[in-house]
Amino acid sequence: MEIKSLFFKNIYIYILNNGDDMKNTKLTTVKLIKDVYSKFKQLSFDSNITLQKVVNRSLHKYNTDGDYRNMMNSYDGLHESGSQF
Repeated sequence: MEIKSLFFKNIYIYILNNGDDMKNTKLTTVKLIKDVYSKFKQLSFDSNITLQKVVNRSLHKYNTDGDYRNMMNSYDGLHESGSQF
Protein backbone atom coordinates (compact mmCIF):
# COMPACT_ATOMS: atom_id res chain seq x y z
CA MET A 1 0.00 0.00 0.00
CA GLU A 2 1.36 3.38 -0.90
CA ILE A 3 0.21 6.35 1.13
CA LYS A 4 1.22 9.84 0.18
CA SER A 5 0.61 12.58 2.70
CA LEU A 6 0.49 16.25 1.81
CA PHE A 7 0.26 19.00 4.42
CA PHE A 8 -1.35 22.38 3.76
CA LYS A 9 -2.05 24.64 6.76
CA ASN A 10 -3.41 21.95 9.10
CA ILE A 11 -5.19 20.07 6.29
CA TYR A 12 -3.94 16.57 5.57
CA ILE A 13 -4.65 14.97 2.22
CA TYR A 14 -4.05 11.24 1.96
CA ILE A 15 -3.76 9.56 -1.40
CA LEU A 16 -4.11 5.81 -1.09
CA ASN A 17 -3.03 3.20 -3.58
CA ASN A 18 -6.00 0.88 -3.16
CA GLY A 19 -4.14 -2.40 -3.62
CA ASP A 20 -4.30 -5.73 -1.84
CA ASP A 21 -2.76 -4.21 1.30
CA MET A 22 -6.00 -2.36 1.99
CA LYS A 23 -7.68 -5.69 2.82
CA ASN A 24 -5.27 -6.07 5.73
CA THR A 25 -5.81 -2.67 7.31
CA LYS A 26 -8.47 -1.18 9.58
CA LEU A 27 -9.26 2.52 9.57
CA THR A 28 -10.11 3.68 13.07
CA THR A 29 -10.20 6.83 15.16
CA VAL A 30 -8.66 7.30 18.58
CA LYS A 31 -8.63 10.24 20.95
CA LEU A 32 -5.16 11.23 22.14
CA ILE A 33 -4.18 13.29 25.15
CA LYS A 34 -2.85 16.56 23.68
CA ASP A 35 0.26 16.84 25.86
CA VAL A 36 1.25 13.21 25.27
CA TYR A 37 0.78 13.53 21.50
CA SER A 38 2.66 16.87 21.38
CA LYS A 39 5.62 15.30 23.17
CA PHE A 40 5.53 12.35 20.74
CA LYS A 41 5.58 14.75 17.76
CA GLN A 42 8.62 16.53 19.20
CA LEU A 43 10.49 13.29 19.86
CA SER A 44 9.62 11.72 16.52
CA PHE A 45 10.29 14.78 14.36
CA ASP A 46 13.81 13.77 13.34
CA SER A 47 13.30 10.01 13.42
CA ASN A 48 11.73 7.46 11.12
CA ILE A 49 8.91 6.64 13.55
CA THR A 50 5.29 7.57 12.91
CA LEU A 51 2.20 7.27 15.05
CA GLN A 52 1.01 4.47 12.79
CA LYS A 53 4.25 2.54 13.36
CA VAL A 54 4.08 3.06 17.12
CA VAL A 55 0.47 1.90 17.29
CA ASN A 56 0.99 -1.17 15.09
CA ARG A 57 4.16 -2.20 16.93
CA SER A 58 2.52 -1.64 20.33
CA LEU A 59 -0.53 -3.69 19.33
CA HIS A 60 1.70 -6.49 18.05
CA LYS A 61 3.71 -6.57 21.29
CA TYR A 62 0.52 -6.41 23.35
CA ASN A 63 -0.87 -9.40 21.46
CA THR A 64 2.30 -11.50 21.58
CA ASP A 65 4.23 -10.54 24.75
CA GLY A 66 2.63 -11.29 28.12
CA ASP A 67 5.10 -9.14 30.08
CA TYR A 68 4.42 -6.15 27.83
CA ARG A 69 0.66 -6.75 28.11
CA ASN A 70 0.86 -6.87 31.94
CA MET A 71 3.00 -3.72 31.98
CA MET A 72 0.50 -1.88 29.77
CA ASN A 73 -2.50 -3.13 31.77
CA SER A 74 -1.01 -1.87 35.03
CA TYR A 75 0.51 1.39 33.70
CA ASP A 76 -0.72 4.39 35.67
CA GLY A 77 1.67 7.12 34.54
CA LEU A 78 -0.99 9.29 32.91
CA HIS A 79 -2.81 11.96 34.88
CA GLU A 80 -6.34 11.19 35.93
CA SER A 81 -8.65 13.08 33.58
CA GLY A 82 -12.04 11.59 34.32
CA SER A 83 -11.85 9.44 31.18
CA GLN A 84 -10.70 5.94 30.26
CA PHE A 85 -7.11 7.05 29.48
